Amino acid sequence: MIRLDALAEAATFIIRRTVIEILKRGWRDGFKDRAASENFWLYQYGLDKKQSRKRLKGLEDSLNDGHP
Repeated sequence: MIRLDALAEAATFIIRRTVIEILKRGWRDGFKDRAASENFWLYQYGLDKKQSRKRLKGLEDSLNDGHP
């Protein structure tokens, strides 16, 4: 139960920090809906949905290298 509480607290912390950064950087309109979010990542970083999933998979694989 304690681990679940810690996980929930960590998740809410990450969400709060993310929302604060989005607001501080003036990206609110870039995240108002799914289409806006996808366009934000495409135009800001040149990543479409397929590319971003591929990059995420690559990051996950690199983190798991050497771990069972």
